Amino acid sequence: MKKIRGWIYNTIIYLNAGVLFLMFLLLIVQVFYRRWLNDPLTWSEEIALITMVWVTFVGAYQCTAEDSHLKMSFLEDILPKTMSVILSVFTKIIIIIFLFLAAYYGMPLIEMSVSRYLPITKLSMLVPYLIIWGSMVLMIIEMIIQIIIEFKDLSFKKDSEHSVTSKGGKDL
Repeated sequence: MKKIRGWIYNTIIYLNAGVLFLMFLLLIVQVFYRRWLNDPLTWSEEIALITMVWVTFVGAYQCTAEDSHLKMSFLEDILPKTMSVILSVFTKIIIIIFLFLAAYYGMPLIEMSVSRYLPITKLSMLVPYLIIWGSMVLMIIEMIIQIIIEFKDLSFKKDSEHSVTSKGGKDL
């Protein structure tokens, strides 16, 4: 499970960096054409918009995988480890429910977007909407993995504490 998770995460990081660089290049080319050639590109803004959607939502998955979203952790810091894990799991379950509902109720929007196109490039609106939906699915999977890891870590600590106290016959 760790290998697959690591592979997905590393692939997403490199893809996200590549897409961000592509957006940068597109905007540089757009500025060059508009400023010095006086002939602005019409399609570059739509592609830059799609890359911005990609970077935003796939970046949200990245933050989820790194556990680097902004959060108020003061309660988590003052609670005992077991209660802190329970609180963390509870909040992750709430996030999973939200993401699941957003993904589920977003399906009609995705179905409608198949027949809608961007005005200049004629790309289907399915492209940006699938990026959003796919990143929500990735975040759901990541949250489930994080919950499993937290329970494993908690049970491992309990097992190691139990083995230390049972060896000597005294609590340390």
